[in-house]
Amino acid sequence: MIKELESARGNGTSMISLIIPPKQQISKTVHKLTDEYGTASNIQSRVNRLSVLGALTSIKERLKLYTKVPTNGLVIYWYSIP
Repeated sequence: MIKELESARGNGTSMISLIIPPKQQISKTVHKLTDEYGTASNIQSRVNRLSVLGALTSIKERLKLYTKVPTNGLVIYWYSIP
């Protein structure tokens, strides 16, 4: 999986890396993502805006699977393959 991620390439906003340190709360991260969603709503390009909003929504949904951050932290990579 690491080799696949190393070779992944994205165009502009089609790739997002989210790194959550071990002691940070999931709710704090979700709050930050919600703020980013509001900011991303102002992106002028329709294609980029929808890509970013979709990515943020997907990441927030994935975070619902966790009640707390694992002891070694949590990393989420999101990218779309055209």
